[in-house]
Amino acid sequence: MWHFLLGDLDSRNVSDPVEHTVQSHGRLTEREILVREVLQNALDNGTGQGLVTVRFRLSYLDGSDKASFLDGLGFSQITAHTKAVRDYEVQTYGNSLVRDSQGFMCDDQPLKLLVIEDFGTRGLIGPEHERESQLADGDEPCCFIGLCRNIGDSQKGRGTLGGTYGFGKTVLWKHSRLKLVMFYSRLVTPYVVPEDNVMHDRRAFGQLRLRSHSTPDGLFRGEAYFGNWSGEVTRSLYDNEADRVAGLLGVELRSANSTGTTIVVVDFDDPDVADDEETEVDTTAGIVRAAETYFWPAIEDGRLRVLADGASRVGSVEASPAARPDLGCHLRAFRSLRSGAPRETLVRQFEVEVPRGPGTEDRASGILQVGIEVPENGDMPAGMRNRAALVRGAGMVVGYWAVPRRGLSGKDFAAVVLGGQALRSNAGAQHRLEKLLAWAEPVTHDSWTENSDMLRRWWGGRAAIHRVREEIKRLVSDTTMQSERPVGSAAPILSRMFPLGSGEVSRTAREVSVQVVHPPGRLTHEGGEGQAFGFEVMVSIPAADRFTRRPRPTGWRVLCQYGFPGEGRSERLIEHARVRFTEARSDSGVWQKLSQDYALECSFEGTVSDVSQIVAIRGRTEPLLASVANIAKHKLRVKVESGAEEVSE
Repeated sequence: MWHFLLGDLDSRNVSDPVEHTVQSHGRLTEREILVREVLQNALDNGTGQGLVTVRFRLSYLDGSDKASFLDGLGFSQITAHTKAVRDYEVQTYGNSLVRDSQGFMCDDQPLKLLVIEDFGTRGLIGPEHERESQLADGDEPCCFIGLCRNIGDSQKGRGTLGGTYGFGKTVLWKHSRLKLVMFYSRLVTPYVVPEDNVMHDRRAFGQLRLRSHSTPDGLFRGEAYFGNWSGEVTRSLYDNEADRVAGLLGVELRSANSTGTTIVVVDFDDPDVADDEETEVDTTAGIVRAAETYFWPAIEDGRLRVLADGASRVGSVEASPAARPDLGCHLRAFRSLRSGAPRETLVRQFEVEVPRGPGTEDRASGILQVGIEVPENGDMPAGMRNRAALVRGAGMVVGYWAVPRRGLSGKDFAAVVLGGQALRSNAGAQHRLEKLLAWAEPVTHDSWTENSDMLRRWWGGRAAIHRVREEIKRLVSDTTMQSERPVGSAAPILSRMFPLGSGEVSRTAREVSVQVVHPPGRLTHEGGEGQAFGFEVMVSIPAADRFTRRPRPTGWRVLCQYGFPGEGRSERLIEHARVRFTEARSDSGVWQKLSQDYALECSFEGTVSDVSQIVAIRGRTEPLLASVANIAKHKLRVKVESGAEEVSE
């Protein structure tokens, strides 16, 4: 029933193959990673005909029930292997994460199972192994191979689904103390055995994932498969045999209208709770909370329903994001985007130029929408305050990005960013943008970052994601900025400021000051070989009576230069790029177009009035050749000056 893959003397898989594959570096808890991977896979595998339902259920077996369960799984066949791995880890590290399975079969400790059932999905469709998949229809996903066999292989059939790397499923084995996971599935599309052309609509399978080890029987790679050994591969158990395995697992048999997959994590370990503190209440509540936190877009859209059952609880706990006060602002922003009639000042939309992909795709121009909720009373939970929920196709919140506010001050906000297929568009450009965003995510899919490993394969992809992030920050800053003059001297809190023409930092407080709100970033490709850079500065001008100088100035001017610095501490600009100012607005008003020619130094002038002012000004460089634009070290020089002679705009 169990088939172990033989090893050899050439190499060994010394570390646990699932222990380090999916880590969040502090952004997500282990339980959240588990729930996110399960729900994302279920949504990706939906039939497209309605609601996807996922139920998490805890079950405890002891006494004769545990003995029957383990006997039905042929557990005695794997004890020598788990013992070998455990002995090695205890000898090497002093302890082991693998259960002492020999003693476990005899002691009185219950066997804890996490049963995960999804409905409204396609099930584990597709061929049995890699050789068959090469002959299969390229548009049909190989779900069975992707989940039950290969690591580092998504096999979902389309590059715009939630998974990209193919490592996420390893969390199932990671949270089994026996490293053992079983599968039972009803298929939408029957599997056809190539040799005899027989169709099967149910299949059962199991996999054990250990490190390489040796037993008296020889060297082993660590992987073992539960099924029918046939020639060169372990095949699934089909139809009636699959139902028999489901009976041994104690899971519900699936009828023709209940397609989907049942996963049993054997000897489940709740990753977020110490072993001596684990309770089913904590585990089920944590699962539901993780589903609400990261899948409220899919739940709100009516695409997903999530339930959790404890072994002793009567009835299920259902994920209900609407009942979570801390999600309220994000939900309102999302509903405004979905309603089609949002408040004008709180909704923004911008185009994203998607560069040619790693294949033969042409450039495309996709759309991102940003909805921003600014509560009137400013009352927001600290954990969700000033965060943008990043959402794409499957309806999962990729992450809550703490967007830095670049203005002098601002209001608290909650933002929702919809990208790619999250806009519910079938346009080809949105598919391309969906793929770009997916490739911009790390293996845990918890952010959009230009440092993603996948983007190394996409020429121009990193620059495109950089522009996306900068544009989101700009929109949030524009919407939430308040026209207030900071209390006290501005000099200590503003950066990149220069006094009158000297290039040295003044020891006195600068009454007219400037801040670089958005450092130069690449603009959307505009054709040809040139690449322009855009930037934004903000000038703070106090009221006339706040100046301490005599005579008081009646005008002010800001000047910008852009170029490439030479060596040395001064970083003097030795090569200049011509620049111009393009737009300006005063005190968060409407942006006004400016008519300026490109010059080595661009300037903008204004008057000092009886009230304090904040003026934001946007600028850009002329298009630079690729060889110049890709120079790593660019510099924006900004200075502001004021004088007694009045100047006019």
